[in-house]
Amino acid sequence: MLDEDVIVGGKYLMGRKIGSGSFGSILLGTDIESAKFVAIKFEKPSLSQHPQLLYEAKILKSIHQKEKVKGIPYVYYHGTEADFNILVMDMLGPSLADLYTFCGNRFSLKTTLMLADQMLGRIDSVHKKNFIHRDMKPENFLMGIGRDSHTVYIIDFGLSKKFKDAKTHQHIPYRENKNLTGTARYASVNAHLGIEQSRRDDLESIGYILTYFVNVMLWATKQVLYLQLIIELDEFSSYLNYCRSLRFEDRPDYSHLRKMFKELLVRSGYEYDYAFDWVILNDKLINQNALNMVDNGEEQESKQSSMVQNDDKDKEEEKSVDSKDKDKSGLNDEDNKSGRDSDEEEEKDKMDDENKNSDEDGEDKKKEGFEDEMAKTDAQETSKKTSIMEKLASQQQKPVKKFLMQGQEQIDREGAGKDKDKNSKNKKGKKKPKKDENCYIF
Repeated sequence: MLDEDVIVGGKYLMGRKIGSGSFGSILLGTDIESAKFVAIKFEKPSLSQHPQLLYEAKILKSIHQKEKVKGIPYVYYHGTEADFNILVMDMLGPSLADLYTFCGNRFSLKTTLMLADQMLGRIDSVHKKNFIHRDMKPENFLMGIGRDSHTVYIIDFGLSKKFKDAKTHQHIPYRENKNLTGTARYASVNAHLGIEQSRRDDLESIGYILTYFVNVMLWATKQVLYLQLIIELDEFSSYLNYCRSLRFEDRPDYSHLRKMFKELLVRSGYEYDYAFDWVILNDKLINQNALNMVDNGEEQESKQSSMVQNDDKDKEEEKSVDSKDKDKSGLNDEDNKSGRDSDEEEEKDKMDDENKNSDEDGEDKKKEGFEDEMAKTDAQETSKKTSIMEKLASQQQKPVKKFLMQGQEQIDREGAGKDKDKNSKNKKGKKKPKKDENCYIF
């Protein structure tokens, strides 16, 4: 196998592998002069029992000999290099088989009818160049790319055969006991019976492909002697009946068949707008992906916003907790302060009570001391009075009245001095009794 980055045909750079077939492999190539993408098919003759590439290149060159035919790949280069047969041709898109799978193994009636019109147009172009294809199947119909993305292409002419001489217009002879050529699933009944194929067989194969697209079941016996078809629409049944009614050399009425399918398209309320099922599905997927991206972006933004809100909430909760702690601490401080103030007030009240009690005790003690002193003074006065009385008894020469008067005056003087001291010590002291001049003390 040729390596990548090898230039073939003087200007076609070989790239990665994009497909394969019975002949070999297909690589993505690039025209280094125009930067246009091309498909590069290559095979090694020594490894193939029936080399096809050069034969296919010859047929394609013949088809495009006078003018480029729409829907048929154009050959840019063919030859042999490094023991490999090389064919450089138009780069095309996916096959109808791939698109059928992409669409869930069923095409809508609209898509099938639009494909039928183009497939009949392509095989008409091939037949006009005096070739029959003999290998009609979904894998050999590809969609174009770029501006030709709505155009159906027919490929793989390795099994094609010339059915009429271009100069003499002589048709190939009818034969039997021929080996089956092509794909059994889509081959005509006559091909299964070993009859030489002609234009009618290519058309019949297209009919089987169309019924396959609309998911109409198709069976063949193990002996492959006949096919039993279940046809849901009259047009498909009419189409297959028409193909089977053709004789070996008959030229099919392509215009009539295409008109039949177009009329069915219109009657079904469809428009021939190239809006194939895969186009609609692809647009939906693109839109869905875009919506998913938007949703994911919004979800991400929502998550980020939620995270920010949660962070803010956590911060607010932390602030709230701190505030509560501070308030609690403040309350505790106030309670402690209040408690301390209360304790101080209680202590102060206690001290005041103690001071008051102390003052009262002092007053009581002073009062008791004063009373003791008064008692002592009274005892002294009594003692003095006794002493005076004793003196009176001893002084009998003096007159009693004079002596009593002198004694009374002395007592009064001493008493007045003591009353004065008593009043200075106790403001509430006893009042001095009035002196009774007529009263005498004995």
